[in-house]
Amino acid sequence: MEYNYTKIDNKVMNKLITTKFNGTQYRILIKVLRSTAGFDKDSHELSVSYITSAIGANKQLIKRELKNLINKKVLRVEKIHTKTSSRSLSLNRNFNEWIIEKYKELDHYNEIKSNKNPGNQLDTTGGSEGVTSSGNQLGTKSGDELGTQKEYNKNKINNIYIEDINEIYQYWVKKFNEFDRYKLDNPLKKIIIKKLNRWNKNLILKAIENYYEVYESDHYYDYKWTLKKFLLQSNGAPRFMKGLDKKSNGDLYEEYSEKKYRKKEYTNERNRKNNRKNKKESITEFSKKLFEESL
Repeated sequence: MEYNYTKIDNKVMNKLITTKFNGTQYRILIKVLRSTAGFDKDSHELSVSYITSAIGANKQLIKRELKNLINKKVLRVEKIHTKTSSRSLSLNRNFNEWIIEKYKELDHYNEIKSNKNPGNQLDTTGGSEGVTSSGNQLGTKSGDELGTQKEYNKNKINNIYIEDINEIYQYWVKKFNEFDRYKLDNPLKKIIIKKLNRWNKNLILKAIENYYEVYESDHYYDYKWTLKKFLLQSNGAPRFMKGLDKKSNGDLYEEYSEKKYRKKEYTNERNRKNNRKNKKESITEFSKKLFEESL
C-alpha cells in the first residue's frame, strides 16, 4: 500500500515539541504545515472559516488562537486578505523571533538559578517535606529570581521586535518627515511593541501607506498625525486599515477609495463621450469631403 505523507523539517518538529502551545494552537499549526509543506509550498491562503472547518473547533476560539500565533510571530501573514482572496499564512522559520515560552529554555533557566542559589535546593536531610532550606515553599521563586526573569523576558522581547520597530519608524519618517520628526525613544518603542502585539507589522505598514495616499491626494482629509498619536488614538491607524478596530474598521480609507473610484469612473465616462463625439465629427467631416469630391 502506498502512503501519502507531509515532509516536515526536523528542526521544525523539534521546535514544536519543545514549545508551550495549547491544544488548539497545535492543531492550527499542524493544519498550516499540512497546507504548506504538504504541497511543497512556503505559504498558503487560509481563512478562519477554512481552518475551523478543517479542525472542527469553535470559530471564535480558532480566530483568537490564530491571532495569538501571529502576534507571537509563530505564523507570518505573507499577504493580507482582500475581497476576493483569503490572507496567506506561513510558519515563521526564524525561531528566535517566536515570543512564546519553550520547555527547554525554562528548564535550563531554572537549572542555572538553582546552581546560583544552592540555599534554595530541596532539603532532604529532614524536617517538613517540600520545604527548601531557605524556608520557601517548593516552587516559590525569590524576589531576585522574579526580577531576573522579568529582565530576561524584557530584553528578549526588545531584541525580537527591534527590526520591526525600526522598519515601522523608518517607513513613517520616509513618508512624513516634513511634519513629524519625533525621535525613536523608549516610550515610542513601547507603543510600537504594544501595537505589534495587538496587530502585526504588515497591517501597521499598510495603515501608514493608506494614510499617506489619502494625505497626498486632493481628498478633504489633511490632518497631520505624529506616529505616536497615529498608533495610540482610535481615530488614527484604525481608520486607514481594516481589521485594526471593529468600530472604525478602515472607514476613512474606504470612503476615500469609493470617492477615487467614482472620480475614475466619471473621468472614463467623460473620455468615452469625447471619443464618441470626436468619432462622429470625423465621420461627418469625411462624408462631407466625399460629397464635395463627387461634385
